[in-house]
Amino acid sequence: MVIAQRHRLRFIAILMIMIVLAGLAIHAHRARMAALAGPVPSQSAQPSTTAPAAPSTATPALTATAATAATAATATADAVTDTLPEIVTPPEAEPPALAGTPAPPAQPATGPGGSAVTHQAVSESAFGNGDTQYWVFEPDQPRPASAPVVVFLHGWGAMLPGAYRHWIDHLVKRGNIVIYPRYQATLRTRPEALTANAVTALTSALAQLQSPGHVAPDPSRFACVGHSFGGVIAANLAAIAADYRLPPMRAVMCVEPGPYSPGRICQDYARIPAGTLLLCVAGDDDHIVGEATARLIFTTATTVARADKDYILVRSDSHGRPALHATHVAPAGNGFASWYGYWKWCDALTAAAFTGHDRAYALGNTPEQRFLGTWSDGTAVIEPVLASTDP
Repeated sequence: MVIAQRHRLRFIAILMIMIVLAGLAIHAHRARMAALAGPVPSQSAQPSTTAPAAPSTATPALTATAATAATAATATADAVTDTLPEIVTPPEAEPPALAGTPAPPAQPATGPGGSAVTHQAVSESAFGNGDTQYWVFEPDQPRPASAPVVVFLHGWGAMLPGAYRHWIDHLVKRGNIVIYPRYQATLRTRPEALTANAVTALTSALAQLQSPGHVAPDPSRFACVGHSFGGVIAANLAAIAADYRLPPMRAVMCVEPGPYSPGRICQDYARIPAGTLLLCVAGDDDHIVGEATARLIFTTATTVARADKDYILVRSDSHGRPALHATHVAPAGNGFASWYGYWKWCDALTAAAFTGHDRAYALGNTPEQRFLGTWSDGTAVIEPVLASTDP
């Protein structure tokens, strides 16, 4: 009897510990997202103008409580939240560089990925709520009458635009309107509903931009870029845009798209129209989604001419500090991998689609496309690998 009672007490104690760990894990994941994404923007439709600020490479840190909980219960968190933790987790800080360690390349002054801008400020507005909420970022100072549109589709769980704000501001200050559909209210939103939610938000955003006080969208210059799950949705939108009377996606960039789920979430990518410029980008240290979905999109977009699409595998390089870590969170950074990689390719792809310029920086396995800068000791950063045929 005593032994049975002890077993019952031990079982209850273990159960209580598991419940506490699960609660701490959920709290940790929420703290991670809040730290990376920044404060929740106002739901007001009134735009706010952001003045230019000095570029920063700092990554928000977890609180001590969140960090402790995350360390103690990462596995439990994955099971409880059913999400991909590294998508919304800031990369770990690197150890201090030793004396003489090469420094990374500086941002180029001009060209795709460069620091030169045509507008000095960004006007931000938020509309709607829940699964179909969206943000609109418009170029300002000076404010154009119309502008091209880049639809920016976030990774799973990165529902607020703060995680990608450096990239968004870069795009807008170069003269683009950026539409950021939220597409999921919480981590419990069904994956099968996310593309439809993005379509609804995008349709509403285009209608909103036609109202007074906004920069008018140019439907002949329309593109989309997506990271992680957003990369899947970007390819989906390109395939089904005509079904919903959306402007055709002239340029599509799928960065580390995933997870791999053909037939359940992915569309028929043979429907992506001829003439679309398509980039599929993966990272050799991406252990969250890997390359499977990027390969799927690239190989099944058969209507797109081979000359109009490329498959890029970014490779890590630890020759200097900070190093290039081609992980799943790399595209959310603000450093040389972005300037010479993700941002450069996006800038060049949209320019090639809209104006015919800068194509060599985005497509064709050219030196301009592969060049990722030079370390301070003169060593070239390891170039990405491009598929010479279907990967």
